Amino acid sequence: MIKKLVASALFIFWAIVAALMTAGLIFYDKNNQLNLNRQSLNNSNTSTLGLVSLTLAEIVKHNSQGDCWLLIDNRVYDVTAFISRHPGGSTAITPYCGGEASQAFQTKNQNTPHSQQALNILNNLFIGNLNQEINISSAIQNINNNLINLNNLSADDDFDFENEDD
Repeated sequence: MIKKLVASALFIFWAIVAALMTAGLIFYDKNNQLNLNRQSLNNSNTSTLGLVSLTLAEIVKHNSQGDCWLLIDNRVYDVTAFISRHPGGSTAITPYCGGEASQAFQTKNQNTPHSQQALNILNNLFIGNLNQEINISSAIQNINNNLINLNNLSADDDFDFENEDD
């Protein structure tokens, strides 16, 4: 009788520990996704959370998968936190990091335009216009607020650009 009671208590204890650890990992993962853009902006060669001029020279500094800014139609976007979630894979975006990506975005390199949903997601990652001077801390805050909306999409809505009718 005591063995069954001890075994049951241990089973319940470890089930609770496992549930708490799983919940902690899920929270950590969501929090980590929201901080990706903050890290990419902070780790760049820009002035520390001050004013930044969005020149071509500045954009070129953000040329990796871990810190990726795109110039599309003279507008600058920080897509770092989105690269891993892109339906075409990270290789669809990475070659354009730190540079001009207008043609690639408009045609998906296949002469087909992106959907309205893709445009909406891109607008959530907007930093500023080319040659505009921006407050980088405001840009970080805006992008992080917008990423909360992107991270709250349900699994059914998860970036199905290819099959969306415009």
